[in-house]
Amino acid sequence: MTITMTSKQYRKAIASLGLNQRQAGEFLGLTDRTSRVYAAKGAPRHVAMVLRIMVAHGLSVHDVNWIMKRGSRDHAKAVAESD
Repeated sequence: MTITMTSKQYRKAIASLGLNQRQAGEFLGLTDRTSRVYAAKGAPRHVAMVLRIMVAHGLSVHDVNWIMKRGSRDHAKAVAESD
């Protein structure tokens, strides 16, 4: 695993989003243990990208879940229209 977000940066990012390690893991699709490892040893690029984008743009977990849900509906609609 290539570390692109230090443990300190990970902890600061999730705290700024109002998440604890368990909540961050749940949101990111990680086990509690993996989230704790990231908090202790740093996080990989894909996790760093999501958290940095969220913090930089003031996006909450609710915002991202809404975007993902909307994107899924838009994708399903586009697929249905192409048939």
